[in-house]
Amino acid sequence: MEWPEIELTIEPHLQGVLVTDAKVCEVSKDECCYLLRGWDLGTAEHRDELTRFIDACISRGFHWALQQGHPDNRGRGESGETRRYLSFGRSYRPQPAWDVAVNNPGGRWYVIDERHADCLTRNGIPFDFEHGGGRNPRVERVLLVKALDAIQESAEAGDIRESRADQAQKQIDEDTTLNPTEKENLIRARRGQGVFRRHVMRIEPYCRLTGISDARFLRASHIKPWADSDNRERMDGHNGLMLSPHVDHLFDGGYISFEQNGHVLVASDIDSVLEDWALPIKTIGAPFSEEQEHYLTYHRTHCFRGR
Repeated sequence: MEWPEIELTIEPHLQGVLVTDAKVCEVSKDECCYLLRGWDLGTAEHRDELTRFIDACISRGFHWALQQGHPDNRGRGESGETRRYLSFGRSYRPQPAWDVAVNNPGGRWYVIDERHADCLTRNGIPFDFEHGGGRNPRVERVLLVKALDAIQESAEAGDIRESRADQAQKQIDEDTTLNPTEKENLIRARRGQGVFRRHVMRIEPYCRLTGISDARFLRASHIKPWADSDNRERMDGHNGLMLSPHVDHLFDGGYISFEQNGHVLVASDIDSVLEDWALPIKTIGAPFSEEQEHYLTYHRTHCFRGR
């Protein structure tokens, strides 16, 4: 069995199937040849399910394969035996990162990386947790396609919002009730620039998580996204925060949000990111104002990826 587009080859083996992946060698520098125990290419059910799994991943943009020991329990099963996984992810640079894996003969269930647990919950996809001490969700075979689609749609949500923003900007350009200056201010506000930025800086002069106050290193980020706001909200300084670029990325993407008292809400799939960036779980400064809380309520409800 071969998938030339991803340089993946699967061959029969006395103890299962031998999976060879030439493409991932570019990054992992591993031998890229692993044994999946218990699989049998001579069994129609195993062969068909393996084909279905790989084709489903490839067709949805999970375009590379990675075989590795399990990251949570260091590649060990409940009895300490070495375990190998056939995994797919959507990116592999600078480091491989898998999204979905099959680790049991016949594909009776599939393991989803723990960072997608909130995504599964939001989409009503039931799961339990894998055995062996790991924290990754495990979905039944019949839910594989639904889980893949949910993960992919979640990743594309930012593109969808950008498309809505393009449509909103077009409406502004065509609005005959707005004068040229008003149009320019609204369009510049989309990128956190111009009058909107000045309005935000008067209320929020520093990043709430890093404390940086040098405006050269801060972005004016809408709390209620520009695409979802009306023209008044797009220019309202209370609908914005001055954030360091990496914090802006997390907030704009809905990976974090804020309660009025300053507590940081964190999507479960990025806990390690906050630790690596040494970001606090409580904002700097006074609680957010009632005007800001109005917009934060929207962000927590409609933008935040957590529960």
